[in-house]
Amino acid sequence: MELNSTASSIDVQSSPIILPPLDARIGQSHVDPTDIENESHITWLRDPAELRCCYVREGVNLRCSRIGRIAQHRDGGLIAYAVLDRDAPPLCGCKGVWIRRTFWIAENDPYASGGYPAEAIDPQTIAPRVPGMVTSRMLASLDELQSTGISTEGEPCC
Repeated sequence: MELNSTASSIDVQSSPIILPPLDARIGQSHVDPTDIENESHITWLRDPAELRCCYVREGVNLRCSRIGRIAQHRDGGLIAYAVLDRDAPPLCGCKGVWIRRTFWIAENDPYASGGYPAEAIDPQTIAPRVPGMVTSRMLASLDELQSTGISTEGEPCC
């Protein structure tokens, strides 16, 4: 992308966007480690070994409590959530608001067409104060699911 200063507009190049292969995402997480440095532990609501999905979605949310169960706010199912240290400071400038991680499965997981969402991580990598990760195990499980030809469309993931 290039900024054209004379016209004050943005010229977008017409070349196609080429995404890296799935293997290139191994190890990456979109969660900022500084957002989760006050986590005490992870509370599991469901056993990840019993999920049909080989991934869960990881997100950070603003909450009014450091501890206690988080209300499910997405379609699908809440799998786990982070509990913060009792002395965890609130979000800067926001009295009584903390950043907490949640882990969930959407109704359309796993994708019938293959692949995985951007926020997907291997549930075996979930730990307090550590961003989740995409692993080769997770990617291999997705490949296996695709190669078997088993349709998961319309079936609940959890």
